[in-house]
Amino acid sequence: MRNNLLLLLLFFPLNVYAGWSGIAGYLGTSDSDWLQLGQVREADFTYFGLRIEEKTKADIRVGASVAQFDLRLLETDSLLNIEKFSGERLSLYLRWPVNLMQHLKWHSELQFQYHQGTRNNINSSSIQDETINWSEWVLDLGVSIQIGRLSLRPFVNLRHIDGDISNESGTSLFQLVHAKSSGFIADYYVEPTAFIRLRVTGLENRSVQVSLVREY
Repeated sequence: MRNNLLLLLLFFPLNVYAGWSGIAGYLGTSDSDWLQLGQVREADFTYFGLRIEEKTKADIRVGASVAQFDLRLLETDSLLNIEKFSGERLSLYLRWPVNLMQHLKWHSELQFQYHQGTRNNINSSSIQDETINWSEWVLDLGVSIQIGRLSLRPFVNLRHIDGDISNESGTSLFQLVHAKSSGFIADYYVEPTAFIRLRVTGLENRSVQVSLVREY
């Protein structure tokens, strides 16, 4: 699947570029706390992917993205028990930018994500195969101001996760500990329709993402 995704990232933009109003390649990392079997576990998440979207007549953007991810799960009170997974993510989203006045915009985006992966550090002679699956809802709300080539946007981020880890012995459920975080987005325009984006969140759910974006 990893090779298929790489081929998709290389060739898919060439086929859809003329028919879509937005396209982006991105990579990032995040760090959040999950609650599993009464224990808090730290989830270190790295990923890269491709995002495409189309603008509707109401100026609402409808989009989708695919990504490859690597995940490390570790207990917060012990660095010895580490589980590593790799897999794929599919996302569908709606976003709605609204012009409030010149150089000022309101932004809202609702996204649904589905992740599926397998454990990749298993000693097959002693540990059973494990899979991880989770769905995630993400809502971003913020206001941006345009200053020359630079757009700055503080925002609030709300997340909800439902997931499980399964093997032959059974299934354990997990969920996100902290649902709310905040951050900022900085866009630097190299062309009127192309920009480099830095997205950062802090506090309970820390993340950094860099994107190369073209929008019409």
